[in-house]
Amino acid sequence: MITETNQLNEAKRILEKCLAETENPLHIAQECLYHREKRQSIDLVHDNPEKELIKEVDIIKRCQEKMRNTIDRANVQLG
Repeated sequence: MITETNQLNEAKRILEKCLAETENPLHIAQECLYHREKRQSIDLVHDNPEKELIKEVDIIKRCQEKMRNTIDRANVQLG
């Protein structure tokens, strides 16, 4: 049981690190979208790169939510 607890603690630690590492890509994608909103007149279009950036932000946020839920479940099990 101690081995299982240690393994769960290690998995939780790794998952927390992975969650923290998703912040930078999310920030960059959101910043790119922000700069695209500053475009003017004929450059202000909703093109494929913008659609892909929106999808990327959505995917990162969903993955972060899943990681947070898994960390919460691990905390409950460890408690």
